[in-house]
Order: sequence, then structure tokens, then C-alpha cells
Amino acid sequence: MKMTMIQQSSQSTVPNWLKWLLLIVMVIGLIICAFIIWMYVHIENDKTSQFDQASKIAIQQTDLASVENVELYNGAETVHIVHGSTSQSQGLTVLVNVKSKKILASIPDKERISKDQLKKEWLASCSSCTFKDIRMGYEEEQAVYELTFIDDKNRYVFDYYLPDGEKFQQRFAFKQSN
Repeated sequence: MKMTMIQQSSQSTVPNWLKWLLLIVMVIGLIICAFIIWMYVHIENDKTSQFDQASKIAIQQTDLASVENVELYNGAETVHIVHGSTSQSQGLTVLVNVKSKKILASIPDKERISKDQLKKEWLASCSSCTFKDIRMGYEEEQAVYELTFIDDKNRYVFDYYLPDGEKFQQRFAFKQSN
């Protein structure tokens, strides 16, 4: 009986140095991904770490009974904007400086224009503009709405309005580079 030999292929045709290089690149890639995730979580925690403290200050120093959400505004000073309601179920917005533990402003919802109403009025005055965002802020020791948009000259604009909807005497426009 004659035996036939079957030629076996080699287990690996990739050079040994290439295996090590790929392994090292994968390990470095995993380390970089883990570092990016760690940084993101750490930065996000720093950003929201004072939200509970701002809520407590607002509840202790105002008529606020419950908190719906907290926002952060970075102007000349960092301000926490606490939205909630009183024990009589009336909406209230409180602007808090956590660093000094001070209430900067307390605005009942009935005394301020809604964001939707402000947007509607703004759109009527600037139909060729592209709306971006509206949020509460604090400028020159006053509560304001910060409205951001792109105007007809392709500038990125920050426009400010008082809580009752009147125009505030401040505007920043930045030319966009293409």
C-alpha cells in the first residue's frame, strides 16, 4: 500500500515582527480609547458636579419647592440656572452663583416671556437669519435670554434680551471663516 503525503500549509504566512506590531498598535489604540472615555466622563462630572449644590441653595433661599432641571451659563461669572416650581405649582427660575452661595435673580414664569414666544418674535424681525439656540444667562448683573443665530451676513451672533422680551443693549457678532 502506497502512502500519499498531503502537503500541509504553514500555520502562518505573516512574519513574526508584523504580528507584534499589530498587537502593539491594538494595545495602544485600546489605551487611547480608554483614556478618551475616562477624560469625557471626568469632564462631564466636573461640569455637573455643582448642580446638586445649586439646587439646594435655590430651595433654601427662595420659594422653590422642586427642581426640574439645572443649566450652566458661563459669562463673566459661572451661573447655575435652576428651573422648578414653588409649593403653589408656579414656575420659577433661579440664577445661583454657587461659589458665593448667592441668589443672583429669581424670576417667576409669569413675569418672563417663554422661549417659544421670544423665538417667534425674533423670527418676525430677522427672517433671513438661521436660528441656533435660546437659553437663560446672566450679563451685567441682569438675567437675560441669550439668543444665538447666524445673520444675513453669515456672522455667528449672540443677541441678548431681558426676561420680559425687551432688547438688551448687548450683541456679539463673529465673522465665520470658511
